[in-house]
Amino acid sequence: WIYSRVFTESNYASNDPVRVSEQITYANGLQQVIQNQAHLQSQNKVLVSQTVQEFSGRPSLNSMAAPVEGKIAFGFEAHYLSSSNGDVYTAADFDENSNYHSPAAVTGSLSDYYSNANADNSIPDAEGYPYSRTIYYRDGTNRVKEQGGVGATHKVGTIHSIKTYYGSVSDQELIRIFGDEAPIDSSVYKIVNVDANQVATVSYISKEGQVIATCLAVGADI
Repeated sequence: WIYSRVFTESNYASNDPVRVSEQITYANGLQQVIQNQAHLQSQNKVLVSQTVQEFSGRPSLNSMAAPVEGKIAFGFEAHYLSSSNGDVYTAADFDENSNYHSPAAVTGSLSDYYSNANADNSIPDAEGYPYSRTIYYRDGTNRVKEQGGVGATHKVGTIHSIKTYYGSVSDQELIRIFGDEAPIDSSVYKIVNVDANQVATVSYISKEGQVIATCLAVGADI
């Protein structure tokens, strides 16, 4: 773990006191970050957020931050994310073939905080999915394939998740964009990002990795 404490200088003119910011980061044996905690001085509470790796070891699931009831001091929260049977939420709950596109809902203090069970009506209901999730292509490149947002509406596998596609281009396509100065098709590839509103942003990338053109595509143009 890594603990940090930052002091912010006081302002005597406005009688502002010295401010203290405390944070601790927990990592596993491979030095992969698995949990962050920050002390909320104004309310004397500890905010916790957690990262869960998928089976390949890449960070896939990032929870929202929430205070833990009764917690005022740092200390690792093993069950901050729990499955329906009370066990620790792991890759087995979202990265198996059986649940890859339909991950199990989260239970426990985090799920209760972002739900209708919270008496604070200003806190939205995450519907059992108080986390964002990233899916990678299974080709060893670590390229992002799909990103799901918080809540059941924007989770992975829905039409409102963000999807990324990689592909080659044709000479005809490049000529439509660049005209007579179009580069050869073998020196360019494209990346298509489809947002939550089904609007696609197309980026054309040169072999040097530079963006040489961008455009928007909707519907049949994607």
